[in-house]
Amino acid sequence: MKNEENIPRSCLKVGHYIDKNQYNETSFWERLRIQLHIINCQRCKQYNKINEKLTNLLKKPKLSALEKDEKEELKNRLKF
Repeated sequence: MKNEENIPRSCLKVGHYIDKNQYNETSFWERLRIQLHIINCQRCKQYNKINEKLTNLLKKPKLSALEKDEKEELKNRLKF
């Protein structure tokens, strides 16, 4: 979060819990605090939503590698 001097201390603490939650390192009480806080705080609710999307993208990457012949074809096309 940027401009930390403008962010309330409770939001900084909850932001830290949200980051920990991304790696499943939060206790029950920390997760409860996140849920109770984001009921009233739009900024933290948005931060949590973005963090959840990022976590899901990292857990389930939809990447596929090129086959060897496709790589060669691409290399040949890139040569001048």
